[in-house]
Amino acid sequence: MRLKDWSSAVWRPGRMEGRFECRLHGMLFADRYPHNLRDTNKSTGTAMTLLETARTIADPPGLESLVAFVRDEMRLEGSHDEGHLVRVLRHAQTMVERGSYPDGAPDREVVTVAALGHDLVDLPKDHPERDRASRRSAERIVDFYREIGEFDDDQLERIDEAIESHSFSADREPECLEARIVCDADRLDAIGAVGIARTFMVGGELGRPLCHLDDPMAESRPPDDDTYTVDHFFEKLLTLRERMHTAIGRQLAERRHAHMETFLDQLERETTPNFGDR
Repeated sequence: MRLKDWSSAVWRPGRMEGRFECRLHGMLFADRYPHNLRDTNKSTGTAMTLLETARTIADPPGLESLVAFVRDEMRLEGSHDEGHLVRVLRHAQTMVERGSYPDGAPDREVVTVAALGHDLVDLPKDHPERDRASRRSAERIVDFYREIGEFDDDQLERIDEAIESHSFSADREPECLEARIVCDADRLDAIGAVGIARTFMVGGELGRPLCHLDDPMAESRPPDDDTYTVDHFFEKLLTLRERMHTAIGRQLAERRHAHMETFLDQLERETTPNFGDR
């Protein structure tokens, strides 16, 4: 379907309260809006897509069970949907394949498990225990694998570290190579075009306004992303390029960072009072 085709799409109230229909060229496309374009909030992909993507890195013991566990336990909605997991796995696979690691290659099985389970406990951004979410995720994934009994203690420790330290809010620096790869893979999905889209998705979920009306680019006030959605770029996203932990992560972040700067330049033109030529 071409992008311009959406100009003829029409959303209208559906047959049930709280539902909408989109008809395009006379065809019913979806009947739930705005959360997803299908009937379930876990429909951004399939279990097979997640499994096959994970296997591009490695096929650790219990992988199919882990995929099922993650899909059952995660909320898999909003900015932390199944698409996020697939993209993080793809970024991790790229870094494993293209990165240069003079001290030794990463353990692919550890990377795969940690990337799949890194957001198992996904607390909302405004939850008072948000900074504990990655710790809880790590504990549950490690417990899952202790029951299987296929990983040694060193691998379990690396999985634990990779999951907990990936989180920006956990404030724990990743040390082992696998943890640095998973952290960078997750951060790559927080920047660039996808990062922009996810930022406004979260802002909408939390009911936050787009930006400060008089100073949208936070030029004469401290950024406050608890209040304004755009301020999240200044408090976090524009800092991530310099906070990558691998050379390949920094390389992949360059273009995404530049895209955010271009977007913010245009947003400034459209939102700043008396900016001039818009």
